[in-house]
Amino acid sequence: MLSINWNAIFTTNYDNLLEYVAMMNGMRKFKESNCAADLSFRNMREMIVKLHGSMDFKHESNGFDSDKHRKYIITQEDYDDYPAKHEAFVQLMRISLLKDCLCLVGFSGKDANFIAWINWVREIIEMSAQHNTPDYPQAKNIKVFFIDARGDKQDDATQLYFENHRIYRISLKEKRVVELIGAEIPDENDPECGNKLFKAFFNYLNAGEANNHFLQEANVDETIKGQDNVQQRHIAESEEEKGEEDKGKEQNILQDTFSLWAKAYKFTSNHGLEVDIDEGAAHRLIRYNSYLRLARGTHYQSSFIDVISKKQELSELEAEMALMALEQMQGDYENEALRIIDKIENVLQGDTYQERVKRLKNRHFTLVNPLTLFEGKSDMAMYECCVRLAFTFEFSKLNDMLNDWQPAEDFIIKKLVLLSFVNIEAVNGILSQSLLDKIHPSIERFRATQLANMLFGRVPGVYSVEEFTDLSQYSIFSLRDWYFDHLIQPKERIRAYGIEMDSDREIRVEDAVRCLNFMLETPLMPQIRTWSIVSSAQWYKVAHVLFEKYPYPVLFYSSTINDSDTLKRIGQDFAYSDVLHNELPKFAVRMFKLITNEEQPKSDWTVCNICLLLCEIIKAIPPSYWDAFILRLWKEYFLPQFDETHKSGAIYKLICAGLSCTKNEELAIVVINDCLEVVRENGKYHIVQDLFYYLRTRCSRNVSIAIKPALKVFISKIDNGNDFILLGNLHHIIGKSQYKAVAKKIPVLISSLGIKTSTINGLVYYAKSDKKVLRIVKKALLDSDLLWGNGIKGTGTFTSPDYVAIVDLDDVLEWTVDEVHAVYDKLVASAMPLLKRINGTELDQIMHYENLIYEMMLFIDLHRQELSDKEGLDMLYNALEEKYKLLTDYVDLDKSIYSDIDSEMEACLDALIVKVKKEGIYCHIAYINVLVTRLLCRNRNSYRKVLDHMQYYVRYHLNTPEDLCLIPQLQTLIDKLTLDEFRNLEQNVILCAEISILMVEKLQKLGMKSQGIDYWMKLKNDRYFNWSICEN
Repeated sequence: MLSINWNAIFTTNYDNLLEYVAMMNGMRKFKESNCAADLSFRNMREMIVKLHGSMDFKHESNGFDSDKHRKYIITQEDYDDYPAKHEAFVQLMRISLLKDCLCLVGFSGKDANFIAWINWVREIIEMSAQHNTPDYPQAKNIKVFFIDARGDKQDDATQLYFENHRIYRISLKEKRVVELIGAEIPDENDPECGNKLFKAFFNYLNAGEANNHFLQEANVDETIKGQDNVQQRHIAESEEEKGEEDKGKEQNILQDTFSLWAKAYKFTSNHGLEVDIDEGAAHRLIRYNSYLRLARGTHYQSSFIDVISKKQELSELEAEMALMALEQMQGDYENEALRIIDKIENVLQGDTYQERVKRLKNRHFTLVNPLTLFEGKSDMAMYECCVRLAFTFEFSKLNDMLNDWQPAEDFIIKKLVLLSFVNIEAVNGILSQSLLDKIHPSIERFRATQLANMLFGRVPGVYSVEEFTDLSQYSIFSLRDWYFDHLIQPKERIRAYGIEMDSDREIRVEDAVRCLNFMLETPLMPQIRTWSIVSSAQWYKVAHVLFEKYPYPVLFYSSTINDSDTLKRIGQDFAYSDVLHNELPKFAVRMFKLITNEEQPKSDWTVCNICLLLCEIIKAIPPSYWDAFILRLWKEYFLPQFDETHKSGAIYKLICAGLSCTKNEELAIVVINDCLEVVRENGKYHIVQDLFYYLRTRCSRNVSIAIKPALKVFISKIDNGNDFILLGNLHHIIGKSQYKAVAKKIPVLISSLGIKTSTINGLVYYAKSDKKVLRIVKKALLDSDLLWGNGIKGTGTFTSPDYVAIVDLDDVLEWTVDEVHAVYDKLVASAMPLLKRINGTELDQIMHYENLIYEMMLFIDLHRQELSDKEGLDMLYNALEEKYKLLTDYVDLDKSIYSDIDSEMEACLDALIVKVKKEGIYCHIAYINVLVTRLLCRNRNSYRKVLDHMQYYVRYHLNTPEDLCLIPQLQTLIDKLTLDEFRNLEQNVILCAEISILMVEKLQKLGMKSQGIDYWMKLKNDRYFNWSICEN
């Protein structure tokens, strides 16, 4: 079936059987599509359109047609809203039915949406028939063929359905059909009967297609000869002289390039330093090169460059081939490679050659140091200059230069792609079909048309690509797949058992550079408007390899990626880089100037993505470089739109990141005063709570004095629990009188609003100053349903546990014995149905019952003495412990401390810390040493949690120099811990660094001296990052 050259293939199946069969049988390479965005950019003959979704075996899909909440069209609701939510697929099917006939194989034709589509087509034909000649297709003309190998008689209802919907049934068992397709007479007892009939039917169609193809081939394709490009005419004329008419076809020229390189030269000496060039093949390659701007450089070009580089002098033909090979390999040429280019420059003196040589030489500076402008007025020079302005985020200058630049047709699309960053409206005004028609040759017009559709951002595309069907395998997307899939795909080699598997997973720098240059030359961005061209995962592979050598282009291209996780990772790479550390301020200032200067043209996407990058980068840059920009963002961008702010806002995230990294008191005062003034009006308590949480102006007298008037007014109007949460995040700068004023508001508030999980910490913190108020809070807590709330309803329904965490507040609450008993009684009442409910199922783990159970166990451990007279206490505790082990995979300390399961290891750490607090560290020192060994062995499972627990034991349980002897490998661990170690283990570098410094400070006090101690103390004193531990 797949061997037939269908105009399009549609399927409602979810499996990938069609793609698999095509691959296994060496047929044309199909790309499955279940996203409307693909429909504009790919030739339909390359695609298998999955109308109902595709099985996501690799768990990479974002959902059917980019709908994150729906992977498959399977429920009645999915079918009902299909026309509204997936209009592009509906329109595609309608147009396909109008243009072609549909052949149904293994499909009943009774799908509700399918019926709607063919009804629409029938109505169109009937309406048109009223105004046309009798020869015009009538409604009775067949649009759908139902291929059937069963041979049973249709019932009356099905016959009527087929007739009404213009579906013609072809029964492969019918005698005249069997004769026509040349099939064997069907044998009803043969289980392969249906397969044989279908095979004969498709063979019959294939034979008819071959005859038509033969007639078409008799007409030589003359399209190239009619093009205006002078060089292209030379190619056509030369091929005609050699009698190679078929080579005049563009697809043949494209296909020939690879094979021509294979025979263009051969080595003539054993040491491989001499080559013999086939002049015929070489000249054809050179002629083709002016036509084929983007070629797939292979080892043939690379080997030729290696050999030519060793020659002292080059002939003109060798120089031309070397220049062509260098361009096709898309490399960054420096050092040794520049010597080859110098040799070429000395041999090839023509203006065109010199311009090409100049571009190769200067491309290195475009990538490495784009701050210097590229001189020249040619289109090639102007493009290079514009690219440098883009790389350095000089969008205002870029806009001016693009407006002044009037390029020839072969550079116009490059201009428009860059212009889309600064003025998309201008792009829409310039693009037109007549403009695209001027671009030659056809392959360039095809790629320009694809880019034009991306720039317009519509589905289906504004400009048709149907005329380029035969060039589809050389489309932008095919090239992209070759560079970003084939070229950088890790190569794995399978070896016999006993021999270590050698998996080359590192991307070579030169291959990543080729991807970078490919995007420059296409031109292409990882994302153009809403279209993701290069996936974020593919781009990150390239960015991670190149960011330290080519930081400017990596930052620029990354700013087009609309994926917050990828942007965060790239920002962290920059922040954690020792190579770039001193250069980071320059990058950040340029990016801040772009997003804070209203005169700089840019899109909202660009601003958003740059903000997300800066959130990470500023953590490694002294605040003096950027806190003024944060203040400006606050005043000019954030505050005027405060009412519309949400937590996912990029500017909000950047301001939060800035507040957490700076001690600028002016910024803190402005933020606090503005928030206290507007929060009650706009109701954005959750936003303000976060802003106050990130403030680092701890115990600042200046800030406390400056906000006192606004704070006094705010406290006087306290009327809801959110006010306490908000003030809880300001406790370090609230004065004593204000402290007491807040406490006096608590009794009235509790009586009206009660206790909430979000407000308990703030209430307890301010209530502790007044014992009477604290008793009121405790009584309200005891009366609250949130005390040990397990989410289990009396009706048998249940939700996730919603409870107040009181264990961390135990010291402040100072429970009496009677109160402890009352709390315990409520604990028992909650635990009993909870223990019955938990069976260790996946649903139990989703509900996170283990957190509530652990809270219960901790409370019992803290108050065993007061609860000693409670009957069944140990039995209850043991039952809770068993359920906790069931939910977390925790067994016991001896086994779980070696676990590679995160949940089990974290439960083990919690159990160990409880035992150490209860029995002391000396009884459990063997377990502490196992934790050190895990860190030394670079065990990534729960790595940061293990490191964090180690700093706790070091800081709070090692109290004398002699205690250091209990953990003999501790010094070795400290010496091993570095920023690079954390980065290589893919940990949160800054957080792990803070933990390490906390450990080191204590060890230094205990007299330990080592290389690691010196390393971490220097980092702290140099303020390498803006970490909070440097504030003491």
